[in-house]
Amino acid sequence: MTRRLALPAAAALIIMSGCAATTGTAALPTKLCGISATSGWAVDTTQTDTARGLAAAAEHLGLDVTRADSDSAHAAETLGSLIGSGCTVIVAEGADIAPAITATAQAHSDRKFLLTDADAGTASGQQKTTAPANVSTVLTKETDAAYLAGFAAAGLTTTGKIAVVSGIETSGRKALIDAFAQGINAYNQAYGTSISLKGWDSARGHGSFTGHDTADSLRDAAARAYADGSDIVLAVAGSANSGVRDAIQAAGNQPLHRMIWVGVGAPETPAELAPIITSITSTAATRIDEA
Repeated sequence: MTRRLALPAAAALIIMSGCAATTGTAALPTKLCGISATSGWAVDTTQTDTARGLAAAAEHLGLDVTRADSDSAHAAETLGSLIGSGCTVIVAEGADIAPAITATAQAHSDRKFLLTDADAGTASGQQKTTAPANVSTVLTKETDAAYLAGFAAAGLTTTGKIAVVSGIETSGRKALIDAFAQGINAYNQAYGTSISLKGWDSARGHGSFTGHDTADSLRDAAARAYADGSDIVLAVAGSANSGVRDAIQAAGNQPLHRMIWVGVGAPETPAELAPIITSITSTAATRIDEA
């Protein structure tokens, strides 16, 4: 049976169920923690949809949050430290650290885990297995929308060039951009066109990231993209996407300069919305699949 809940509500549900976690007959006091493969996530609570959902759930329940960043090589060690500090509910972000989450969950059945956009059913080096019972998974399905947006953008470009600009590099953003690229490729195959995507190499799974989720960095990257001939820019940096809109305004609001907004913080006034073809809002904050 699958239930879909808002992420704060879902996290709250798991946290409350975590209150009943026991060791023997003694109840463990609830301690909410988070871990992400995103650099800087531990101190920037607005950086990703998962970070925002975690903060909202903590506020709703009146709990403090302990956060940690970790790459895949050190995820098991970091998780061990979180467990050792008393964490009873751990929200995890990033497919790279999913194997460590699975292994840790299997070793600590008295703790609860919430994993976003990753498969908890396979530990590193193992064949496919069933996800541990103490792990719930949030699936954003954001890539589906990105694929469709890529197909639509390919049909709307007048220069044959589309660009992507993003700030901090995360596994979720890379997956979204790659899905967008696949949409463009699907259009090319369907209509025999050769629309190109600047700023992303599908073969290598690598793209150009400014390294900062700031409006200034996105503005400069977008200005270069438009100057290079791209007429549609996919902006993947949350509220910092406003920098792309700033670049359009600085260039005189040319009708051919358009953008696709990904994430939160999209403008609402007609003037600000004018250059935005569409927006892709992550459902990490709106739905959860619980096995």
